[in-house]
Amino acid sequence: MYKVGITIHDQIWAQDKWAFANWGAKDMVYGDNGFQFKTSGAVKYKGYVVIRLTGNDLYEITFYKLRGINMTNVILQRDIYAGNVIREINSIVLGN
Repeated sequence: MYKVGITIHDQIWAQDKWAFANWGAKDMVYGDNGFQFKTSGAVKYKGYVVIRLTGNDLYEITFYKLRGINMTNVILQRDIYAGNVIREINSIVLGN
């Protein structure tokens, strides 16, 4: 049921076993078409990261913060290859 979300997690883990720790990832949610987690700790960007698989087998990454019931600071990156997901997240979350 949550195969895509688990696959995204496993792809990141296989490429860099420290990625989730570096991002302070917590509150992970696996979905039918994606994976979400919250960043925390000593990172530049504290908020939520959503990674979704699109119809053309590329990824869409959304960064957002919740303020009450409002989503703020939304950043959307589209057409990301699997091998570039970590680099794209690092650029926002870690600032490098």
